[in-house]
Amino acid sequence: ADPLANGGDTLLGRCTRVEGGYGSARAAFLAAHPASAYYADFRDFAFWKLQVSSVRYIGGYGRMSWIERADWESAEPDPLGPWAAGIIAHMNADHADALVLYCNAFSRAVDISSASMRSIDRYGFEMSASTPAGPRPIRLPFAKPISTPEEARVALVAMVKEARSGLG
Repeated sequence: ADPLANGGDTLLGRCTRVEGGYGSARAAFLAAHPASAYYADFRDFAFWKLQVSSVRYIGGYGRMSWIERADWESAEPDPLGPWAAGIIAHMNADHADALVLYCNAFSRAVDISSASMRSIDRYGFEMSASTPAGPRPIRLPFAKPISTPEEARVALVAMVKEARSGLG
């Protein structure tokens, strides 16, 4: 509900206009934004290339840092990316009770009435927990990095078992 509580990145660097026929820049843009084909050839439309020199990560309120250029350049897509939406939908539809259990066992949030998974990656997952004071973002790590939906399932089940035994 609050866009300022969501994560994002700011990329800083030098932009240069792509001159000429645009080639792969145009094709990539239209693949990502097919409805823009009607204006992509207007005279006042242009393609630009950003040479990233700095990256600022914003993870929501009070969660931000600079990412080193070498780390940015060596980064690879998260292996769970292709399955993340399905995992999130499944957890929110079928395991809402487990999400509240995770919050109670592994976070400092109190009086949680409900929780929903918002994102998942190789290192852990983020939830939005409903508390009397309003929604609260919660990030929980996995015991070790994961890379497949099956590993995510195993890690999430292990966390439920650990939460149940820890809470009695």
